[in-house]
Amino acid sequence: SATGKAPFEVTRLYLPRMGVEPDKSKNEAAGNMAKDMKSVLDKTCKALFKTAEQMKGRAEHRRSKAPDYKVGDLVWLDTDHLKLKDRQSRKLTKKWIGPYRIKEVKPNAVELELPKRMRVVPTVNISRVKPFKGPLPGQRVDRPGPVVVTQEGEEEFEVEQVVDARLKRGKLEFLVLWKGYGDKDRTWEPEAHLENS
Repeated sequence: SATGKAPFEVTRLYLPRMGVEPDKSKNEAAGNMAKDMKSVLDKTCKALFKTAEQMKGRAEHRRSKAPDYKVGDLVWLDTDHLKLKDRQSRKLTKKWIGPYRIKEVKPNAVELELPKRMRVVPTVNISRVKPFKGPLPGQRVDRPGPVVVTQEGEEEFEVEQVVDARLKRGKLEFLVLWKGYGDKDRTWEPEAHLENS
């Protein structure tokens, strides 16, 4: 359909004979009708092509241009398609996480410096990231703090201090101040999360 010719005609430069071709009509009205039908078909094809080009132009005009990312830029990462280990519910998970630094820029994708504990492919389409322009008021930013890399190659955050303890549903939890983070970033962690601390 792109060439307007049959594959046989493209490779052999002629159309094969079927062996039952009708004789050319000597009736002038039949010839005129065939010409008119071909003319209508050609005009319709041109109109459809013109309409498709106009629709493409309008769509490209409305489409917002992706930001020009550079190596070292910070970006937010969309969590919609991520399989995060600690995700309990898709609805309750943050829509954007980060910021993460860009390690490499490709034509339609960026490679991010992601923590190994995330276990996701670091190369993502540019539609799944957005520029980091600083946190919104009241928004907590997941800053990477000092980490220890275990023999298995996993990252673990260092505990600076255990501030408090409590029993929750019969299980012991600790209020942890993480090394490299402030007081507002303290979290309650179950005993199992602090095995190597």
